[in-house]
Amino acid sequence: MPQPRRRLRALALTPLITAALVIGGLAPAAHAAPEPWSAAGPGSVTLVSDGVGAPAQFSYDGGTAFNGTWTFSSTAPVTGTVTVPYTWNGIHSWFAARASLSAFDDDGSTVLVNQGASDSFGFSGSHTFTVTAGETYGFRVGGSHADSALILRGTFTLGALQVTQADTITFVAPTGVTMTSDVVLSATAASALPVTFQSLTPGTCAVTGSDLSPVAAGACTIEATTAGDATYLASSATASFAIALAADTIAAPPTTEAEVGKSLTLASTTAGGVAITHSSLTPSLCTVDSATIAFTGVGECRIAAESAGNATFEAATGVLVFAVSAAPVVAGPVDPVEPEELAQLPVTGAEVIGWGAAASLLLAIGLGLMGVQRTVRRTRP
Repeated sequence: MPQPRRRLRALALTPLITAALVIGGLAPAAHAAPEPWSAAGPGSVTLVSDGVGAPAQFSYDGGTAFNGTWTFSSTAPVTGTVTVPYTWNGIHSWFAARASLSAFDDDGSTVLVNQGASDSFGFSGSHTFTVTAGETYGFRVGGSHADSALILRGTFTLGALQVTQADTITFVAPTGVTMTSDVVLSATAASALPVTFQSLTPGTCAVTGSDLSPVAAGACTIEATTAGDATYLASSATASFAIALAADTIAAPPTTEAEVGKSLTLASTTAGGVAITHSSLTPSLCTVDSATIAFTGVGECRIAAESAGNATFEAATGVLVFAVSAAPVVAGPVDPVEPEELAQLPVTGAEVIGWGAAASLLLAIGLGLMGVQRTVRRTRP
């Protein structure tokens, strides 16, 4: 449909701008080589530069088309984010003219502009793409009109790309952690950025710097993070591990030998400071009062020792064995008898007879021995 002459004069006075897309190189902080850009669409699309050695430039002209969509795309150099500033200026001839702009990647597309565009127009902004290395991303520029002037032209400029790549944290969970363990956490980032730690389970474990403090037995989860910088994204990694109660021990008695009638005091607490309960398994040989054993019979005394444990230590049990022997018999003292005391002892008739008989026996033995000696002498040659 022909348009009013006033509009045509406006067209004649407005310079027709050949579309140009200028894509800057990567920002210095990106440390990644830019990938070339490409352009495609109806009408005339001119690639002035692909953006590798110089800012990329594209021009598009829809020619006689009433609508069209042009795609400007590249390949992500790294896994991370790419922030692209853009400026779009154009002319889509006047009657029922519209302009649309969207950003796309493998996750879908985002509409940036979609509105009427009578006469010349201009839009600017930036978009951040979250991409993986090798992924295709870019912009789609679209326009339409119902004007006999048949103009779909514009300028699309991309500023310097700000590329921030993903970081990787290597964080291995500690093992064998108990309530009494001293644990120093360790993690490294591929970026060499500092790694900080925080507990995601403060009821089980706490962190100060890189030092882990067990709080309660159970599952502990620690998050390791980096803050990121102009080159690397902030990143995180988690590690989960179990915190167990610590093993406890009951000390051995100072001796395993005992005597009837004696007693022995045992340790009242474990190595971890938990109270011990003692009980006799052989009450006929030994008894227990608190931590003191009384030995009452000969044999093998067996004492059960138990601790219930607590929030830090496991329960502990043990059996203490003692060899109980009889107490030695000690003879009483003998008082010496003095001669004068012996002289004072009474002598009865029986005692005199006894002494006389003993003297006669000794005399007979002596005479017999003398006779034997004489006989031996006479028989010698």
